[in-house]
Amino acid sequence: MDVGIVAASFLLTYFAARRLGVPGPGSWAVLCALAVASWRLYRVGARWHDLGLRVPDGAWRVFRWVIALYAVAGLVKVLVIDPLAKVAGWPALNLTRFSKLPGNLALFCGALLLVWVQAAFGEELVFRGFLLTRLELLFGDGAAATAFAVFGQALLFGIAHWYLGPRGTTTAALIGLVLGIAYLCDGRNIVPLIIAHGLIDSLSLVAIYARLVRIT
Repeated sequence: MDVGIVAASFLLTYFAARRLGVPGPGSWAVLCALAVASWRLYRVGARWHDLGLRVPDGAWRVFRWVIALYAVAGLVKVLVIDPLAKVAGWPALNLTRFSKLPGNLALFCGALLLVWVQAAFGEELVFRGFLLTRLELLFGDGAAATAFAVFGQALLFGIAHWYLGPRGTTTAALIGLVLGIAYLCDGRNIVPLIIAHGLIDSLSLVAIYARLVRIT
């Protein structure tokens, strides 16, 4: 039930924002989903701390996880996404929503803030923290339930990035899978995932701002 409610809040907010012409409908959808997820946790007496939003055991441990996740994300692109895109004939990432970003410092700073608040913080709490754990409850006990939950949240994460085209959707799904596995392997601590997610997206914004990436 919780999964359906949060997913519905995401979709309804997204399409309502698009219908009304509100800028950044995806960002509003994530923030709304985060608010609804917080409400659902409150109803059962749980907190985000219980899902992994807590101080990690040492800065060095966090640093290692962040570097490892960034490296794995790069390998996913080079070893999986690029060859798959070539075989499937996928177009380049649809980055038209960032068409005004190159060379625009004010817009870049705003986008950077949004990356850390909405994408890194919001998406990690919603997808890895909330949806993964709720899918586990839905599928039942055992390793199989956890595996289905990890794949399920990754699939939903990919679908949430459909606006980037098939290449972006697949990339997001695979990155979501990597982050979900890391969440479990690191004792369900979500802070390293937030930092890694923010770093990946921030460097992507830097590349767009510096015109190192072609907008298509």
